[in-house]
Amino acid sequence: MRSDGLRGIHPAPALLYFLAAGICIMLFNHPFMAAFMLGMQILLSIILDKGRSLWRLRWVMVIGFGFVALLNPLFNHRGMHILFYFMDQPITGEALLYGVNQAMMLISLILLFVSFQTIIDPPKFLNLFARFSPKAALIVTMAFRFVPLFRKRLENISMVQRTKGITVSSGTLKQRWLSGMRQLETLLTLSMEESVQTAESMAARGYGPRKRTSYVPYRWKLQDVVFASAVFVLWIACFGGWFLGKGQLIIYPRLEEWQLDSGDTIILVTAVLLHAVPFIVEGRDYLLWRT
Repeated sequence: MRSDGLRGIHPAPALLYFLAAGICIMLFNHPFMAAFMLGMQILLSIILDKGRSLWRLRWVMVIGFGFVALLNPLFNHRGMHILFYFMDQPITGEALLYGVNQAMMLISLILLFVSFQTIIDPPKFLNLFARFSPKAALIVTMAFRFVPLFRKRLENISMVQRTKGITVSSGTLKQRWLSGMRQLETLLTLSMEESVQTAESMAARGYGPRKRTSYVPYRWKLQDVVFASAVFVLWIACFGGWFLGKGQLIIYPRLEEWQLDSGDTIILVTAVLLHAVPFIVEGRDYLLWRT
């Protein structure tokens, strides 16, 4: 029987994984670990939606990576290894390495959040947080829904307006600006009208006056317990390694040796195993489905 891989995991263990992976990415300041974790997040994105999100965000990640990697050496001139001078300011290898390391961490977090949106859909998000703060959970869920919805509506409005000669891709700057404002006005008017209809529909269905009740379709299974236990144990091991100073590379004021000692290697393997837990779930589901 197909369990849908990571999508079939209970929302609470899935949320635990994303929290543990995000904290793990931010804890360790070592290029090797950052590179490995970035690679794992790229593979996870490819597995979850066949790389569609990765392809859609390719330029955002490339530009963001270059911006963060180059911004640090342009403004931070600490370090002993001077590579060259730019506008009479030294560009050091330590500053460049630190920028690259921070850029890999940033892209890893972006990909992790994209995977989070893929796995923790609105029903799961409401299931996790509605019992603590139903109004806030509903607002966040609706915000997640409106972003892609607005984009799709704007595309439809642009197609209709283009038949009337209103486009933002041709004409003078003033004409394109007026066309864009007209499309935005149409989008906001349509969105406000539907928001009023949604509010009236919720009021008619009795939302708010009484204590909220809900049907919960998610039940804990053995695989959820195993998944949560594995993530928790690996995360505790990673946190313990960070507490002992492992997985850290001293960059300033002078770059230390890149060689990993036994403790760093153990923490690197542990972090990779933590990020590999979803692959085990997806691989098991794939094999079961194939057989």
